[in-house]
Amino acid sequence: MKKRIIFALSILMSSYLFGNERETAVLLGLKNNQYGIIGVQYNHFQVGIKHSIFNENIKNQYVQFNFSYELFHKDLFSSKLTGSIGGVYSNDFYDTGVNLWCKFHPKLFSLSAELQPHYDSGIEYTTCYGFSGEYKITQEVALSVVYTNIPEFRIPEKRLRLGIFFNSKNLSVQPEMSIPSNEKIGAFRVLCSFIYRTNL
Repeated sequence: MKKRIIFALSILMSSYLFGNERETAVLLGLKNNQYGIIGVQYNHFQVGIKHSIFNENIKNQYVQFNFSYELFHKDLFSSKLTGSIGGVYSNDFYDTGVNLWCKFHPKLFSLSAELQPHYDSGIEYTTCYGFSGEYKITQEVALSVVYTNIPEFRIPEKRLRLGIFFNSKNLSVQPEMSIPSNEKIGAFRVLCSFIYRTNL
C-alpha cells in the first residue's frame, strides 16, 4: 500500500512540474461525506487521490488513485474516461475499475449516463451504471436526480439520489438525499460532496 501512495504522489508531482506552462489547476474536495480528494488537472488530463478521513483504525483507511482524460467537450456534449485502483492499508481488499461518463447539456437542463466495470477482490466483478438529470434554476443552482448502482462507499447498491447543485467560479457543492431502491438495503443517507478548484 505504501508503494501505491508513493506512486500516486509522484504522478501528482509530475503533473504539477510539467503543467506550469499551460492551463493547470489543483482540486481539493470531499466525496460522500467520507473521502477527502486532492488532484491536479492539466488541460484534458486529471490525476488524483481519494482517501478516507473518518475511519478510526489506521489499517482500515482506504486510498484510491485515479486518472481521467476528457475525451470530448463541446457546448452541448462532453465525455470523460476514468481509471482507478484502490485498497485499504491492511490489504484486506482492493478494487479497480474504469468509468465512461457522457453528458448532454443544452442551456436549461442536462442528461448524463455512465458505465463502470468494477472489480472488488472481496465482492468480485460488478457492472455498475448511472443515469442522471439536472434542471438549472439559475446559472449557479440546479436540481439533480440520479439513479445508480455505483458504490457510494464500497458495496454496489441501487439508489435514487435527489439533490441540489451549487456552482460558483471555483467551488461546486452538492448536498443529496440517497434513497435505497432495494428494501433489503434500507439505509437512508444524507450526503454532501464538494470540489474547490484553484488555477496555478
